[in-house]
Amino acid sequence: MKKTLVLSVLFALFLSPFAGAQERWSLDVTSGKLKPISLKTGYDSWHTWWYVVVTIKNDTGAARPLNLLARAETDTKKISRAVFRPMVRRAIEKKEGKKLANLISLRGNLDDGKSVDAVIIFGDLDRLADRIDIHIQGLSAYIYRDGLKVYKEIREYVIPFLRRGDEYEVYRNPVKKLIPRWVVVTRERFRG
Repeated sequence: MKKTLVLSVLFALFLSPFAGAQERWSLDVTSGKLKPISLKTGYDSWHTWWYVVVTIKNDTGAARPLNLLARAETDTKKISRAVFRPMVRRAIEKKEGKKLANLISLRGNLDDGKSVDAVIIFGDLDRLADRIDIHIQGLSAYIYRDGLKVYKEIREYVIPFLRRGDEYEVYRNPVKKLIPRWVVVTRERFRG
């Protein structure tokens, strides 16, 4: 009896690091093009915001948490964080013709089989940038199990864009969407 109890305790201690880990999963993402929108900010001043509309779909078999971050990195080595601007989001909804959530304000769980349309807004993209990569974090499992090994991993979905032309006439510049990809930022073996 004591031997069985000791073995079950040892087995439980052995499996404890793996208890919170799950299989590796990722949410599906489709995105539109990087687009500008200019809004009047004063009597005779305007500000141009850049945005991308994305659709996030959960086909993983279970509800998944949404806690998303986004940033834009340019070939000129500038980084622009996604911003929360309700007035800009409403103008984008009017332009796109559909209801959109701001990506960085999405919280809670996304149920299996459901999708959400969201917008990522940037206020200060570098005018001189030709290549702009949009990085979205939080679309995959942070801790996952692979056999008996448990990993802590940060993966980002990267949507690259190419923008050529005059930096002062952004509406005339064609923006080309390149092939999106998953990038592993960090991965380390996790010990509980």
